[in-house]
Amino acid sequence: MSFKMREGLKRIRWKWLISRLLIALLLLWIIGDVTWVILSFHPPRLPLLRSPVDLNLKYEEVNFVTEDGVKIAAWFIPADKSNDTRCTITVCHGYPGNRSRFIDIVPALHRAGFSVLMFDFRGNGESTGRTTIGRKEVNDLNSAIKWLCESKPNSSLGIGVIGFSMGGAVAIMAAARNKAIKAVVSDSAYASLDRPAELTLKRTFGLLAPILGVPARITFRLMLGCNPKDVAPYRLIHLISPRAVFIIHGDADVKVSVEDAKLLYESARHPKELWIGHGIGHVKMFVRHRDEYERRVVNFFKRYIITK
Repeated sequence: MSFKMREGLKRIRWKWLISRLLIALLLLWIIGDVTWVILSFHPPRLPLLRSPVDLNLKYEEVNFVTEDGVKIAAWFIPADKSNDTRCTITVCHGYPGNRSRFIDIVPALHRAGFSVLMFDFRGNGESTGRTTIGRKEVNDLNSAIKWLCESKPNSSLGIGVIGFSMGGAVAIMAAARNKAIKAVVSDSAYASLDRPAELTLKRTFGLLAPILGVPARITFRLMLGCNPKDVAPYRLIHLISPRAVFIIHGDADVKVSVEDAKLLYESARHPKELWIGHGIGHVKMFVRHRDEYERRVVNFFKRYIITK
């Protein structure tokens, strides 16, 4: 075999190896994107680390079923008879999470005379089903409000909702259609579901996100069952008026941009309030400014849901 033939064969082998390597990398990229999205719709169920007992509060374990057949687990914490406002605040956790995640907000609400309803969204905690990161979770909240009105009528003269992250987005979308909800506090919510998804892709792939995120976008849309742009609290928030909404966000949030809070506030009608914390991360406003947070939230609910 001549020298030229040997060199030609080497070049062919190298081209073959490089092409196979590129194909392998392409497959790994696609499989990685797809797997990441699929796992995001099947997050690990986080255990309930605390209960109202840890706060010396009496409570009831309750369950109810949504319109689409999901069994929801919840706690109902009744107000003290000495200062019962006959109103209830429903607390909505984020993704992933469970009802114990934001239990520290309960004592302030309880001291103010509110009953509190806390539940696990579908696919989280002790509830059945699979998460949809906000799309079908609206059914969960609406079912919680329905259970509250039917089972606790004496605690349902005024109903408010406070939601964190995904829970805040769900609270806005539910309140837009559900007139039983008299006021909403939304902490670190997305304006539309595609926005935090794109933010995650940019953090992962940087400037190449428009290209490298294509498999993830396609898979996300298929798993969600719709365009994530259509899961959009900012398009519905104006329907809450003349009921009130209070938007809370930190300007150092890297999971959901503070621009989402601004878009929500701009899209809302009065009465509305906005509180942006400087240097505060995702759902960290309560931790960093607990006293002020409790005072603002309690006063907001007293102002807008207690029947005069």
